[in-house]
Amino acid sequence: MKLKKNNIVLSYILGFVTLFLGVIFALALIMKFSIGNKHYLYHLVKDNNYYQTIYDEINDEMQSYLMSTGFTNEILNNLYTKDEVIDDINIFIENTYLGKETKLVKDNIKEKLDSNIKSFLQKSNLGVLNQNDLLLFEDEMVNIYKNEITLYKMANTFIPKYYKLNKYINISLVVSIIGLIMLYIFLRKIKIYSWGVIILGIGMIILFIRMAVYDRIDVDNVLVITENFSQLLRIVLHYISRLLLGEGIILCIFGIYSIFTFSIRRKYHKSIEIR
Repeated sequence: MKLKKNNIVLSYILGFVTLFLGVIFALALIMKFSIGNKHYLYHLVKDNNYYQTIYDEINDEMQSYLMSTGFTNEILNNLYTKDEVIDDINIFIENTYLGKETKLVKDNIKEKLDSNIKSFLQKSNLGVLNQNDLLLFEDEMVNIYKNEITLYKMANTFIPKYYKLNKYINISLVVSIIGLIMLYIFLRKIKIYSWGVIILGIGMIILFIRMAVYDRIDVDNVLVITENFSQLLRIVLHYISRLLLGEGIILCIFGIYSIFTFSIRRKYHKSIEIR
């Protein structure tokens, strides 16, 4: 009797540990397939026309800045290409996953701008009154380009944490997988079968987490750093929401199915023993 009572206590303890590891594994898996997946981010920026949007945004900002200078838009001709914007955004993405700050050197833009300004002044029969002001203007135009690519450097404080987050996601996956395998083997060995209940519990916790988090976040109105970046962030948050919902429902269904089939098998074996 005492041995049976000990087994019941042990089953509760191991079941709780298994439930905890299962939730960690489920959440880490979702993070791995969303914010922890570099290929997903490339797919995201490509499918949502982010490259073109940033390309146009740089041009619009430069034109706005020109309005108070007396220069015409022709000095912006061929300063940068769309391919250059794509390459620099990709560098920013790669550095983000590596936990490194992106420091763009865009001397080519400054040199091309300087050449365009000289051509404009020659055509207009104008001279430069203040060389220092011209240099400051050129630096500002280059900064407009850099700021749009690197999110105004406001992401620099987050980038090292993002790298650590990805590291923790990978560690969580490995530890939870090893732990779940060991628990499965041990539970099978001592003949404790409660996987259906555990799977159902994991699914319900995942659904609860989704409800608790997304009830507190107005996803459609999230605004972080820039509107263009915020639009991508909203898509990611909606994607994670769908993953949580789908994973939670699948686990609940599979858990109920496991409980049902285990109950039928146990009744069948009992009926055979009675005979």
